[in-house]
Formats: sequence, structure tokens, C-alpha cells
Amino acid sequence: MAAEEATSAEGTTTEVGLPPSLLDTISDRFKRQQRQSFSRIVVAAKVTDKFGQGDSVLQMVNKVNAAFPKDSGVTGFGLLQSGTCLLLLECVPDAIPMFVRLLVDGSGEGGQGELMSGMRVVAQSEDVGQQYFLPFEMLLVNLPKEGDIDLEQEEGDLTTAGSNMYVKLMQVGQAMAGKGAYDDKFKTTHASFLPTSDRVRAFSLCSGFFSVDEFISTLCNPVHVRLESDLVWPMEERLVY
Repeated sequence: MAAEEATSAEGTTTEVGLPPSLLDTISDRFKRQQRQSFSRIVVAAKVTDKFGQGDSVLQMVNKVNAAFPKDSGVTGFGLLQSGTCLLLLECVPDAIPMFVRLLVDGSGEGGQGELMSGMRVVAQSEDVGQQYFLPFEMLLVNLPKEGDIDLEQEEGDLTTAGSNMYVKLMQVGQAMAGKGAYDDKFKTTHASFLPTSDRVRAFSLCSGFFSVDEFISTLCNPVHVRLESDLVWPMEERLVY
């Protein structure tokens, strides 16, 4: 009900509106502040030779941009190294489900035309106030090798491991504010903040992080809850409180 009835001491009845919800309050504040809301996602994956220079990912990003023409577009980068790829995207919230589904459809995982495998969501943020990065590009880098990495032993736990990498990537984004394009000095300037191919592979192999399929089924698809009371006959009578 949009309103409730209240009776005063004189016996007259007036309508009392319900107070605004928390969502209404936040939406109104965003409008006053002219603040936008974005989502950010980081995906680690292994790639095959068929992945090439990541043209398939660029096509996915173009599809997302075409689906949301009135928005500011996808920002971020794909960090392509030997046998691995790290994808960082910033976009409007509704674009994230579309992109991860395109990843699944376009990866060819498990088939002869496989481009990517072991896709894991290392980090994801919602209600981000601004986009740090430049329009999305695929970047080819060759960082020093680290060898075998045990994320839990090195960082203490997987949450810390993912968070530490994510924070370093955000520091790269803050440092790039105001620049017009990814330049040739990107990998040397930010090398200490970028994950190596060995580290990306360690995240991709770690079952402690959502696979892209698990991410979709848990956070993107509608929730279907089947109650025990729905499975019995005759149907139970409604409780009267």
C-alpha cells in the first residue's frame, strides 16, 4: 500500500504516506549529486594460441557498448601475456551480466576451437562512483616470471590474495586519470602493480574463486526457490497472523 490511514484524537481519518525506502533515498541523493553508478569486474583466464591478440574480447566489448549506447562505454583493459589473460572492465551494472555471458559463449571452453579456459572472477565491485580507466583495449605485455605461486601460502588466504591484486590494479587506474590513451610506457610505468602471467594462471587454477559459469548462475540468473510446501497436496492453508 502506498499510504496508510491514521485516526486523530478528534476522530478524523487522514492518509499517512509511507517513509521513503533506503533505495529511494540513495537514488535521490545520486540525482542531486549528479553521481553515476558503475560496476567493475576482474577475470583471470588461460588462453590458447587461437586467442591471438584478443580480437574476440574486443568484439564482445563492442557488442556491450552497442547495447548501451547512451552510457559512457566500457573502460578497462585486457592484459595479454604468455598463455594467460586478465580482463578488467568498468561499465554500467546491467552490462556485466551481458559481458560474462558473452565470455562463456565466445570462449569455446572444452571444444576444439577453445580460446579461453579456467575463467575465474577474482574481484567484482558494485556501486562504483566513477570509471578510473580509459576506453577498453587489449594490451600485450611480457612481465618477469615468478614461477609456481601458492596464493594461500603467500597471502594467508584467498580473499587477501584477490584483494591485494585488485587494489594494485586500482592504483594503476588512479595514476592513469586524465590520460588520453594507453601509451607504450604503460607496462614499464606500472609493471610493479600488474600481475605476472604466473600469477594470473594461479588465480585461473584456483577453485576458491567463482568460475564465470558459477558467477552467472549465482549472481546473474533469477533466483528460483522451491519450498517444501509447494510440493505437497493438498496445499497447506495460509497462516492467519
